[in-house]
Amino acid sequence: RRDQEDESSSEYETDSDESSDEDAFSRPVIAPIFVRKELRDTVKEKEKLEEAAEEAKKLEAQRKMERAKESQAMAVQMIRQAAAEANAAAVEDDGEDIDANLDEQKEYEEWKARELARVKRDKEERERMKMEQEETEARRNMTDEQIRALDPERYAKKREKRKFLQKYYHKGAFFQDMLEEDDKVR
Repeated sequence: RRDQEDESSSEYETDSDESSDEDAFSRPVIAPIFVRKELRDTVKEKEKLEEAAEEAKKLEAQRKMERAKESQAMAVQMIRQAAAEANAAAVEDDGEDIDANLDEQKEYEEWKARELARVKRDKEERERMKMEQEETEARRNMTDEQIRALDPERYAKKREKRKFLQKYYHKGAFFQDMLEEDDKVR
């Protein structure tokens, strides 16, 4: 019996060794999936698609180059035309140079007046800001009684007459619109 047990235990050990070696070197088996012929992508079809894409890119690049050349030609033509018109206008308008100088002088005078007005406005703004700062500083140095004495109406308490044993008075939010309309009518 011991011999049989030894043999069975040794068989078990060898079986486990063999199975672990097979697992390490074997790949998982992927089950084949059927794909219909219409849906299959062949190498030739892929090459055709790639060639078509490359050709489309080349055509697009060629179109861009042609458009750029056309744009440059149009720009050159417009510049030449503008230069020719300027030369023609200069030949015809020799007598109008004096008027142009007068217009420039008039524009200069208008600019000068605007600039002086701006400088004056800026100076007045600076003076106003300085006065406000001085007034603010002076008010900060005053006591509360002095401030109340300057503007007594502002700091006077306004109380409305209350009804008998009325502690608080609230107009209510619902009737606010009606009260405003009554004030407008009066």
